[in-house]
Amino acid sequence: MLASVGISEEKESDKYRVIFRDRSTWSTTRRAGMEFAASKIILDEENDHIMGAHILGPNAEEVINIFAMAMRLGLRTSDIRKVVFTYPTICSDIRYML
Repeated sequence: MLASVGISEEKESDKYRVIFRDRSTWSTTRRAGMEFAASKIILDEENDHIMGAHILGPNAEEVINIFAMAMRLGLRTSDIRKVVFTYPTICSDIRYML
């Protein structure tokens, strides 16, 4: 599954930081029986807001909802890192994607 929200890397400028994570070897990916998984998060470094998120792998459609909500509500990445998601779920990996 592939899901995305917000801007893509093509819209990137100097003020944005791209965090790419190859999640293929993460336990949540292996547990789901998937061979490939990755995430790319685009952050506005000036205000710590998420500008875009692109998720490949199991349950991407659920994880992208968290990123879409954070973007709509104007949450900072530091706010999202404080949230405790149930383990073992793909959402529990969000703090490591940032």
